[in-house]
Amino acid sequence: MDLAYVCEWEKWPKSTHCPSVPLACAWSCRNLIAFTTDLRNDDQDLTRMIHILDTEHPWDVHSVSSEHSEAITCLEWDQSGSRLLSADADGQIKCWSMADHLANSWESHVGSLVEGDPIVALSWLHNGVKLALHVEKSGASSFGEKFSRVKFSPSLTLFGGKPMEGWIAVTVSGLVTVSLLKPSGQVLTSTESLCRLRGRVALADIAFTGGGNIVVATADGSSASPVQFYKVCVSVVSEKCRIDTEILPSLFMRCTTDLNRRDKFPAITHLKFLARDMSEQVLLCASSQTSSIVECWSLRKEGLPVNNIFQQISPV
Repeated sequence: MDLAYVCEWEKWPKSTHCPSVPLACAWSCRNLIAFTTDLRNDDQDLTRMIHILDTEHPWDVHSVSSEHSEAITCLEWDQSGSRLLSADADGQIKCWSMADHLANSWESHVGSLVEGDPIVALSWLHNGVKLALHVEKSGASSFGEKFSRVKFSPSLTLFGGKPMEGWIAVTVSGLVTVSLLKPSGQVLTSTESLCRLRGRVALADIAFTGGGNIVVATADGSSASPVQFYKVCVSVVSEKCRIDTEILPSLFMRCTTDLNRRDKFPAITHLKFLARDMSEQVLLCASSQTSSIVECWSLRKEGLPVNNIFQQISPV
């Protein structure tokens, strides 16, 4: 593998740079990279910028003033790579789209708000499109032979089976908010608690099941606390968005159950599903100031043996 090119971002004076703010970044299927920066001018006014560049022409960077009042915490491309979601620490979510299909022209006309509640996880609803790669046919000349369509249900469907567009987000206080984009341009938004007993959510991620359900994983940041999982179902009832949540079994990281390592990794720093459409596998990382440990957890079906007493009972 050869090095294609190297890009260096413009050096800013320390007085205008805000290094304490974590930057968000997202890579689309069109090879467009979006990332954020925070800058201060001479009057100490803070501007939160979103920069979009094409990896084929990385020297052409288009910058947009996001008009977010707080730090941008999440960026998320849609499945087509033509729309971008941005969310901030004040609970504001904006949907950016290309103007006239130009990668250097972006505008935001719709969005949602969970006022004062920072967004920790963000995702577009699944459109039901999933492709499988056949490794044994990787040398085939036709792309149709390399990939096949996998049966996968959208998160929500319109009349006729067409997937409904929208997004889902998780907040620090344990709320889940869903916004649906109707064909007329109207936005239906609903917000519910993930469970009755709400707690602080430091980390979260979102994945989708083949049956059209949504799985949310959350952690409060402490390795001594369990990683919680929830099933979220979205529907439209009487022209209103409805959210139904169900708590699923939780887990403790294995490093915390080992007496020799219990206190070595006090904090969970990363939580990520292996892929958006693979809710059966999740990656967890616990860290200390000197080291880290990564665990991969998989959900599998296991048969439970039935006692012989029950096996011999004939049906009434």
